[in-house]
Amino acid sequence: MKIGINCRILNKRHGGPKRFSLNLIKALIKIDKKNTYYLILDKDFEFPFKLPKKFKKINLKTKSILIFEYLNLPLFTYKEKIDYLILPNLTFAPYLKSKKLPVFHDIIYFEKDQKREFRFFDNLHNKIMISICKKLSSSNLCVSEFTESRVKDILGLKKTEVIGEGVEDSFKPITNKKKLNKIIKKYNLKVPFIFYIGSLSPRKNIKRLIFAFDSIKNEIPHNLYLFGGYSWLDKDIKELLNQEKYKDRVFKKGFIEEEDLPALYSLSTCFIYPSLYEGFGLPILEAQACGCPVISSNTTSIPEVGGNSIYFINPYNEDEIAKAILNITKDKKLREELIKKGYKNIKRFSWEKTARKVLNACKKIEKNDL
Repeated sequence: MKIGINCRILNKRHGGPKRFSLNLIKALIKIDKKNTYYLILDKDFEFPFKLPKKFKKINLKTKSILIFEYLNLPLFTYKEKIDYLILPNLTFAPYLKSKKLPVFHDIIYFEKDQKREFRFFDNLHNKIMISICKKLSSSNLCVSEFTESRVKDILGLKKTEVIGEGVEDSFKPITNKKKLNKIIKKYNLKVPFIFYIGSLSPRKNIKRLIFAFDSIKNEIPHNLYLFGGYSWLDKDIKELLNQEKYKDRVFKKGFIEEEDLPALYSLSTCFIYPSLYEGFGLPILEAQACGCPVISSNTTSIPEVGGNSIYFINPYNEDEIAKAILNITKDKKLREELIKKGYKNIKRFSWEKTARKVLNACKKIEKNDL
């Protein structure tokens, strides 16, 4: 089989779809010696691992996303007679000849209570194209059972496969004091601390986290660090962080290099992820792989991903968030219990499992076409 992967997303600086794409390719290299892969880009990208001969990097150079998605990519797949096209960024040109496998990381564009999540034209484009293309896909790959249920309920799709996600081997506890001190110095951290990583968009629920932390900050010695970029509709958070009452214990730290993440998880007393909506929740597994206990929401995909290994909170309840922070920072036995459960939980997930499920989805399509 000739399998294409739309890799345009790799030229973004960060994000779940980028992490998904890189790890899927890496796992496919490990498990599949038979099929030929075409890694299709809109501009050059240096892969952080060696590509074997059967994995061909294709650079369809263009500065226009629309030209890439709706002209260059369809033409290339037609000329090369690509059998299957995996689409981690979800949307595609309706006239693509290949068998199309969009990856649903979530379905937030169609969730009524999350409609302000993205810029107007981004939201409009995705809603229109997903609506047009939803009946043209050969199989719809969903990263969680929750996302699959929303895809079925909202879009009415029936041809779905739950493929899951995984966690890289690089995420493991860091005990080397020199490495840890280097990260402390590099990001100007004060130990002990708790932290969040991700965008500051409304669904990430950062405002309630800040209010909850502020209500109990005098009972614990910890700082709260917020790692990640600013985002659409985060004006309230920016204004909040500029207020004098929050400046001494809550700090916005910006982007962190991926190679530094394991040390950050290892240093932290706990990782807090109070999101209102997640299609999967990959940082939860990353934290657990590094031996960092997790506080997170009891909503959407998070209970599915976390099992019984997370300290769950109602993300709409500031008192509950505050109580969780107090309990987990003060109770060493509780932290140790969550760490053990976290190590056990991550064994349920792997990128190899995800890659095999993607290949099985292709085989199912091939079988049904015979």
